[in-house]
Amino acid sequence: MTHWIDEQLGEIRIRRVLCLLTDTPAQALSFKRRGLSVGAWGPLLVHRCWAKALIENNKKTVPPEVSNPWLHLIKAPRVARRFSPWAGHFFTPEETIWLGIWRSHLDQAEDPVYRALGEAAVLWTMHYWLSLNDRELEYKPLIPVAAFRHYLALVNSLVFDNHVENAALSDPFEEEARDLLSFYLPGNIRKPIFRLWEGWLSGDPEHVPEGWPGFEQAEDKSAVLEALSSFLERLEAFPNWAIAFNDLQVDREALYRLVSGHRLILSQKEMALPYPSASGSSIIKETFLIAARGER
Repeated sequence: MTHWIDEQLGEIRIRRVLCLLTDTPAQALSFKRRGLSVGAWGPLLVHRCWAKALIENNKKTVPPEVSNPWLHLIKAPRVARRFSPWAGHFFTPEETIWLGIWRSHLDQAEDPVYRALGEAAVLWTMHYWLSLNDRELEYKPLIPVAAFRHYLALVNSLVFDNHVENAALSDPFEEEARDLLSFYLPGNIRKPIFRLWEGWLSGDPEHVPEGWPGFEQAEDKSAVLEALSSFLERLEAFPNWAIAFNDLQVDREALYRLVSGHRLILSQKEMALPYPSASGSSIIKETFLIAARGER
């Protein structure tokens, strides 16, 4: 998709990109692979973890001498029982014990990049467990220690140096505007995995993520459009926008009219993608549009 964005922008030169993270860091990583200076931000703890571990970080990977102690057992009840409210519902009792152990070890990590990489490995381990726990809470091909090692190796493999400075931003609207702002239309963080990820990262299994500022209460398409209208006002400093959304979030023509009031829409691309549903799967249309400052 980043190659398509390059083509649509034509002669507009893009060097610095701001990626607003709403789901995974895949798009930010794609821009980084193209040698652009990427700033990444999202309102959730998981967004900050990904941005620190995979976007800002150009070189560091976690060596065995650092990660091996993270696999040492801690028998203290306060550690073992920290995530026990999830036992029997989302994870097995053993899995919740390991979540407490990893949280305790990583809370003591002195290097923030090592900590973020370790946290990212745990997040993927949680995703692995949940993908199997939908069917059965007990059996896993990989025991917890093996799963963590596997996903830490995966996280380490995603680290690369694109030879420019990248940043995990604390407030993207306070820094100098970048050439391109790219984001997937935010919404409520309803996916259970986000609530569990946020709960583990915060150390509180009862933690409820607040979601995107301005979009928390956007329950229907008109409310999402209204929230987006207010959000776009904050983006005027960024000359070029790349916006992605799907038909379940907002009315496409209404969004086009809204964006056209701020920028010239250069191009749009529609993709029909299968999404899981109660009946098996359904087709959702996703749209990507490029808009640039200019005469409308």
